[in-house]
Formats: sequence, structure tokens, C-alpha cells
Amino acid sequence: MKFLFLLLIAINTYAALFEELSMGIGQFYEMPNQTEKSGSEIMQLSPILSLKSFRNLGENFYLAPEISWVIYQPGENASSNQNIFLLGLNAGQRLNENFKYSLGFILNINSTSGDGSEETLPNGDSETEYFAPAQRSNSYTMNLAFNLEYLFDEYSFVTNAYTYKILNNEEREYSLAFTFNKYFELGD
Repeated sequence: MKFLFLLLIAINTYAALFEELSMGIGQFYEMPNQTEKSGSEIMQLSPILSLKSFRNLGENFYLAPEISWVIYQPGENASSNQNIFLLGLNAGQRLNENFKYSLGFILNINSTSGDGSEETLPNGDSETEYFAPAQRSNSYTMNLAFNLEYLFDEYSFVTNAYTYKILNNEEREYSLAFTFNKYFELGD
């Protein structure tokens, strides 16, 4: 009962701080760093669910914390399970009635678990032994995000671009997400 009471207080406080909430579903394209040696042309495609709230900071400016879950699709390595969680804070500007953009920082949490087995997978021109972790393992990276959004009625299409290892010219990586979102009004 205490948990339910605290949850209701938290929801009420959240609704008082933010004016809008958007929920989205789409595709996440992970494009790993590719080198001339590896010859790899792998591009990971996975579904993404997103939740973003909006706080107006003026007539055309806003703050938008977000959380997204990239649902791993098993591919060549079926002995491990991977999920990606994106926690971010974006600051943006509404350009007109139909367009807005934002820039922000995203914490990428890559969570991997497995059965502890080893598997031989392609690695460029040869094969390499890879080990699935026997327990859950998390890695954390801070990324830069750029979002462009087209709004119509209470819906929107969003294109997200994420940059990893932004200061490293040789290992910089990019990912894209395309989502269809529904907006909900919070509070007054």
C-alpha cells in the first residue's frame, strides 16, 4: 500500500513538472566502426521503444529527458542476450508548428548476458572464438544525440542520430533511430 501511495505522489509530481509526454516505437540502426582490415559490412537492426517528456523553457525552447529500450534481435551469436538502454537529456527548439530539433547527451547502457559458452564467429577474413558471459555484464558510454522531429496532430516522426567516441577520429561510431510517436498532454 505504501508503494502505491508513493507511486501516485511520484506520478502527480512528474505531471506537475512536465507539460507533455511522448511514447514511440521504431527501428534502431547500430552501425559499428568498420575498418579496411575487417571488411565487415554488418549493420544491426533492432526495434526501439522510447518515452520522452517535455518541459517548456520559454516560447520556443524546451528540455526533454528521455529513456529508450533497444530490444536485441538475436543474430549470429545466439548464445548471448543483449539489451541497450538509452537515458538522455535533450535541450531543443521548436522551429515552427511542424518541426523541432534537439541536442543532448545520452548515457548508453549496453547490458549483455549469456550461458558462458564459446562460439566461433566470422571476423573479417578469418574466424575468432567469442565467449558469452556467464552472468550479466553492463558497459556504459556517454554519447551525443541530435534529434529532428516532424509533428502533425498529436503524432510525430523522429530521426535520432547518436555519436559514440566523439573525440576519437579513428573509432568514432554512429547509430540512427527512426520512431513514430504519440503525444499526451500532462497537467493543465
